[in-house]
Amino acid sequence: MYPEDTRPFFSDENSEQVRKLTFYALPDNAHSFENDYAFFILNIKGVIFHCITCFRQIDSTLLKSIEKRSFVQKAVCIVSQYPLYGIFLNKLDSTTFAYFNQKKFEDISILKELYDSMIYGNNSLIEYTNLFLGFPLQKLVLAFKEKLFYLIKLLMLEKRIVVYSKQASAVSTFVLAVCSLFPGLLAFTYDKSVKINNFIVY
Repeated sequence: MYPEDTRPFFSDENSEQVRKLTFYALPDNAHSFENDYAFFILNIKGVIFHCITCFRQIDSTLLKSIEKRSFVQKAVCIVSQYPLYGIFLNKLDSTTFAYFNQKKFEDISILKELYDSMIYGNNSLIEYTNLFLGFPLQKLVLAFKEKLFYLIKLLMLEKRIVVYSKQASAVSTFVLAVCSLFPGLLAFTYDKSVKINNFIVY
């Protein structure tokens, strides 16, 4: 985890939420794909944390350490108070690839570089439109057509809807894409004056 001074986030008092983070970061059926990603949200004592996870698997014979398993699967997760899913995913995906490519998981220097680049390389304010990066709204409309209005109506009536797929990325991206159609819903913890300076690489 980086930075280390955020360890109170993972205190015993928040142990239940930490277990959820570990579970969501590497979801069910993740082993069926060489690599994938997912978005999810944690609510810790009323504070909303937006999470982006990228997970990959690698043949254990390629690793520099000795492993009893035939394949090793790990996830790299960003925990942030800002819903900048698309921005974080673009950086996290390439970082996760490089992290696995070094074939030595004990070396987390590349994760520290990700954190530092996000902190010191993004001094400009975040535009509201950046909240919607990475959501394929055009594909959503083309896939559902007029049925999309039925879906929106069900959500407005607070009905329960089950979304499922073999890929975690498909489910989480679909849910957030639908949420982005409601004015302001995706930005419920967004402050246009903030800078990227408060998140965790886990």
